[in-house]
Amino acid sequence: MSESAEISHKGTVKSIAGSTATVEIMVSSACATCKATSFCGSSESGSRVVEAQLMQGQEISVGDEVNVKMTQTMGTKAVLIGYALPFVVVMIGLFVLIGVGVNEGIAALVSLVLLTAYYVVLYLLRDRIKKVFNFRIEKL
Repeated sequence: MSESAEISHKGTVKSIAGSTATVEIMVSSACATCKATSFCGSSESGSRVVEAQLMQGQEISVGDEVNVKMTQTMGTKAVLIGYALPFVVVMIGLFVLIGVGVNEGIAALVSLVLLTAYYVVLYLLRDRIKKVFNFRIEKL
């Protein structure tokens, strides 16, 4: 997979605040060809709202039709952070606790608490994560 491979969705600009545009993207059937479709939830019909940074000098206004783009590697990172790592946290917690002799029911509950803690940490780091996952938009 090349670094320049991109994932693109058509959308409509809903609002602009400073250098950030809020874009509603309509999920299309093209998601069916994506390798991550079973993980990301975009394969479901409907719309998603994303925030994208405007490039300096880019003239976009509310209601414009745009393409929202991100690199495919960012999509892979999102799947890892959102699905794979939480699964690993639960499994490691479960197996370690069972391995040291904790009751299976208690081990399962503690693993779910670990999962909750993982998502709380993600929530607390949301501003840092937003800097990593930046979308680009192009006017159609």
